[in-house]
This record gives sequence, C-alpha cells and structure tokens, in this order.
Amino acid sequence: MARTPLDAFALWLAPVLAGASAAQEAQPPRPYVAVQEVQLAGPPASEFGSAVAVSGARMVVGAQRGAPGGAAYVYLRDGTTWTQEAKLAASDGLAGDLFGASAAIDGDLIVVGASEDDHPALGVSFAGSAYVYERDASGWSQRAKLVASDVEWFDRFGTRVAIASGKLLVAATGDSHHGPRSGSVYVFARQGSGWVEAQRLEPSDAATEQHFGFSMAPAEDFVLIGGIGTFGAYEFADTGSGFVQRTKLEIPHSSIVTLGYSVARSG
Repeated sequence: MARTPLDAFALWLAPVLAGASAAQEAQPPRPYVAVQEVQLAGPPASEFGSAVAVSGARMVVGAQRGAPGGAAYVYLRDGTTWTQEAKLAASDGLAGDLFGASAAIDGDLIVVGASEDDHPALGVSFAGSAYVYERDASGWSQRAKLVASDVEWFDRFGTRVAIASGKLLVAATGDSHHGPRSGSVYVFARQGSGWVEAQRLEPSDAATEQHFGFSMAPAEDFVLIGGIGTFGAYEFADTGSGFVQRTKLEIPHSSIVTLGYSVARSG
C-alpha cells in the first residue's frame, strides 16, 4: 500500500521526537553501497553539487559558481558507471546568477534554477529565474526561461524547483507578498511548445520570514512544501484544475522553528 503524505512526514519526523540515537538503533542495516564518486574535473570554487536530482538512469548536478553564471551537468548511468552526457548553461548567463542552485529532472525534462539572476530590463536584481531543457534525438537544448509575472527585487525565484503532475514548480523564497521573505511557489503549465504561469501557491497561514518553498517534494498528484519558518510542511493536492492546500503537517504546540526546513517523500 502506498504511503500517504502523513506517513512520509511521520517517518521524517521520528528522529526529531525520539532522538537521533534511538532512531538509529531502530533502523535496519542500510542496503546502500557507494559504487562511484562523480567528481567535476574543475576548480572547487564552482560549487559542484549545489543541487542534485535523479530520474531513472539520469542525474543532473548543479555547479552554481561555475563560469560564467553557473552550470548543470547531466550524467547517464550504464551499469555502475556514470558518464557525462551534457553540460547545461543559461543562454544569457552572467557571473553571479547562481544557475544550478536548484535542479529537477523527470525523464526528458529538466528545470534549473538561477536564484540570483538579474533582470535589468525590468529594473530588478537578485530576482531569479528558471530554465527549462528538453531532450530529443540531438540531445539537450534550452526551451524556455521562466520568470515570475510579478517579479521583484530579492525574490530569489529559482531557489528550489520541482516537477509535479507534468507541471513545473519554482520557489521564490524571498517573495514578500505577506511580509519580508514570506515566500511563494509558482506553477507553470505546458502550453503548446512553451510554458505559462498558471498559479502562485502560498500557505493558508502565510507570514513574514517563512521562506515558503525552501523545500519541495513532488509526488504523482500532490506536492509537499516546507519553509525555514513555517513550523511544518504543507500538502498541496493537484485537483486537475490547479493545486489546492489540503493539510498542514505539524506538531501541535511545537516550538521547532525550522520544522519544514527539508521535506522528502517516497511511494
């Protein structure tokens, strides 16, 4: 039976409630074995590993300080060996954009965040953007650049990205619709050969300094979204006509400020 969002949240929360040592004792031996270290043959200043995402036999790794404005590397697995398939870069990348700060992959679709990309034509800086890549017979190519319709200074759109229900989710953790750095998540839907902004998600109790969107865990028909100051994680269900908040996963009367800092799901 598939785990519910509450099951996944409870599993993640167990070490917080029981203590790390007790949780470790209860865990069975880990079946994972390291088979290969994938390492960029370049300067450590590139921050290779700033983002990592996997889909099937492919992996994308961000290097947000790579020249000129960051990079993302796509690797393909053959047996136990990973080989570089492509290097992705923004068509308009500039130093300091932080392209590769976040990444998500789903089959032949990749989205990469550039959370400090400036938009001189709009008169805003550190606003952020996200780039969409798709793979065809000739390889990976950039298909779109995503920018929030209400972009503002220091939104940091692209801090986190995710792919859920065939839609692209891009977090702007510095967005200030509900006070400084309250945060929001923008949803983009495919329209023809391009992508259009379809929705902006925010929690029902949106407030200042939540950094909503700092973590996202997509599933087939819902997504878990957390933040640095949200005191929990929010489940947004895809109803077919849009995402709707279904519940907030939290500990009653909790004082754990960073609850929701990181979320993950499986099954």
